[in-house]
Amino acid sequence: MKPGICVVSSALLLGGCATSQPYPYPYSGVEGPTIRYPLDYPVCYERAGGGTLYVPLKVRVTGAGVPDPMQVMSLRKKDPTADGCFTAEYSRKPARPLVWKSDSDSVGSMGAKLLDMRGDGFAAVSYRYSLLNPDDRRKEVAHQQATAQARAQNLAKLGFTYAEVVKESDTTTINGLSWQRRLTAKYKTSDPEDLSKGSLLGWEETYEHVIDGAHVLRQRAHYDAIVVADFEWIKARRALLRKLVEAVRIHSVTQVEIDAAVADYDHRRAIDMKCGAGQRCRASGLE
Repeated sequence: MKPGICVVSSALLLGGCATSQPYPYPYSGVEGPTIRYPLDYPVCYERAGGGTLYVPLKVRVTGAGVPDPMQVMSLRKKDPTADGCFTAEYSRKPARPLVWKSDSDSVGSMGAKLLDMRGDGFAAVSYRYSLLNPDDRRKEVAHQQATAQARAQNLAKLGFTYAEVVKESDTTTINGLSWQRRLTAKYKTSDPEDLSKGSLLGWEETYEHVIDGAHVLRQRAHYDAIVVADFEWIKARRALLRKLVEAVRIHSVTQVEIDAAVADYDHRRAIDMKCGAGQRCRASGLE
């Protein structure tokens, strides 16, 4: 039986959704409702002076992320306008960048977030930010080649395979940054040449900006087929990805700024290792 859709309001969890474990564990065999969060779901913008400082590239990247949906909905039980971004106490602290000493990043300060959920417990929408270096890109090409071979073998052995078709591709300039945008539809099919014989699995939308001719900044979203089938749903989630891209700023930093940020970062790591969560230790003068 196909699960229904549980629309989670922006003010409270509606009846049928307010459970301590709203998503069944994947592969549990238990089907629950598909959960769709508010179409005007918030994004959290990084504060000025924050973001991620990539030491090898001598740049600081600021942007936005998607707040945890469980936290947002919990907060909105008391305050319908809560966005789940920053507490008042956190906002009073000075903004510091996350110091990243590598030129490759799949976590960063914006990271990856799951949003809406299918009835089987898997994400219906996900967003991922990443920075790829030349080695990452070579590995991706190798992986794509291996995947193509595996798909051909699947078709011969199993009678089905997976196929992709690019629906949209263009270049757009946002806040002075040139982005290559690509929207790809993914299918499971018995005939890669005739996708009408297959079933749509979902869409993947990617924005990529080349920083220095070698490194690629990427914002990517996956939309499950149930999202694609709903005009308002897919429109809202694609608009959210666009907001994440529009929020990206790349700031050049000097070596003096890098040295100061790295020293501050190392100092704070030393405090964390010595004190953990102990407030008395932190107040003892080490900071």
